[in-house]
Amino acid sequence: MMRTDFPSIFEGMKKRIAEGRWEPNGGMYVEADCNLPSGESLIRQFLKGQHYNKKHFSYQSDTFWLPDTFGYNAALPQIMNGCGISYFCTTKLDWNETNVFPYDSFKWKGIDQSEVIVHFNDTHNSPNPQNLNYKIYGGKNSEGTYFGNPIKHPDVNQSKLISFGIGDGGGGPDYDMLEEAKRVKSLPGCPVAKYSTVSEFMIDLSKKGDTLPIFKGELYLEGHRGTLTQMAAIKRYNRKIEIALKQWEMLLCFSKFSKDIEIDWQEEMTQLNKWWHGLMLNQFHDIIPGTCIPEEHDRALRDYQTLSEQITNRRAAFCSSLATDVNDSLSLVNLHAWSIQGITKIVLPSAIKDLKDTFTNSDGITFQAYKNLSDEQCVSIDKTNINGYAIQTVSLDTAGQETKEIPFEYKDHILNTPMYRVTFDQYGYIESLWDKEEEREIRGEGASLSCLWMGEDVPMKWDNWDIDYDQKHKMKLV
Repeated sequence: MMRTDFPSIFEGMKKRIAEGRWEPNGGMYVEADCNLPSGESLIRQFLKGQHYNKKHFSYQSDTFWLPDTFGYNAALPQIMNGCGISYFCTTKLDWNETNVFPYDSFKWKGIDQSEVIVHFNDTHNSPNPQNLNYKIYGGKNSEGTYFGNPIKHPDVNQSKLISFGIGDGGGGPDYDMLEEAKRVKSLPGCPVAKYSTVSEFMIDLSKKGDTLPIFKGELYLEGHRGTLTQMAAIKRYNRKIEIALKQWEMLLCFSKFSKDIEIDWQEEMTQLNKWWHGLMLNQFHDIIPGTCIPEEHDRALRDYQTLSEQITNRRAAFCSSLATDVNDSLSLVNLHAWSIQGITKIVLPSAIKDLKDTFTNSDGITFQAYKNLSDEQCVSIDKTNINGYAIQTVSLDTAGQETKEIPFEYKDHILNTPMYRVTFDQYGYIESLWDKEEEREIRGEGASLSCLWMGEDVPMKWDNWDIDYDQKHKMKLV
């Protein structure tokens, strides 16, 4: 944004970065949420962030700087390692509501045993002697309550990274703070302080080596749990666009190696990158969780809607250009890494007309046409077997036997199908689901399956962000 809106200031930034006076460390494209975006999105956040720094500043980040995001999933160490990131700095785990997180400097081991070194730095600070003592040793107020976030394991590490300044991460220091920083370099009764880059601090911390404790798995934040569920439209758009972008990119890859399809590869990739940038911007940690101001939330919804329409229209136009003799056959493209077997459900291309409701083609494959809740013409296809990233062509030859027989039977709240026996309760919820092939029952505890529950949600604070412990005791079945 600085580069496009304030190019002269951006040139000044480049000079300061080249001089080593400005550290563009951080790693990601934006300060993204780390629970809601997909793994693919998180990888691209790092790739785009690293690529931007290299292109404009000849710089590569070594630290994932993410002070204000609401928890960190256990796949991140692996993703960081793969993108050249060795260190991680955050502050948010100090906000836990119930349990005090045991470490402030440690090795974080992810799902695949990848490791990064983590430090819980401090923000919202002034570097005065009293504050520095609190941050290193802690303090006690008149009521006897400890505060100050002291170092948890001084036997392992006795240093703390303090980013001082005004405001929530962007205000910068005032004159008094800069003067204090000069005086605490060597002051009796005060911890020794010095200026450092984030990278220098983390490299020095890494020298502690095997003395650092190890934490395995998710860094779960005990707070702001409501950010994972509220403002559902934002979250739904994000996931739908993530899936659409992945599928569109796979289709482009298929077409690149096809002699029969002509596309402008460079133009398509340029457009794809623009769409990814739009998606990643709205994965910012206050947008996708729904914790931003109303104006920003409304702007993000408009962005998502535009993105969704553009991707959907482009993909539909591309597929229509391939649909020549579609009344004779269908090509089923599996855009997943795993195989698809059994029944496949698809929305039919508009070029297909007058498909019989239910028929079996000459290859013994059964088709059943229907309309979905969006009033789109769909078809279920039996006996599909498509490997990952592969294509299966099925004939629409209707010369086979047409059948009107319906293999469903409903009696006394029990529905029997070829695959399941479903028992419904008095409200229409599924009380029991019996899988005939696996001979396995799925049944809820204390309630039927997929029930809708509602209850009062009035937390002590952060009413749009938090879900308090007592909330689960207020739930009623609808």
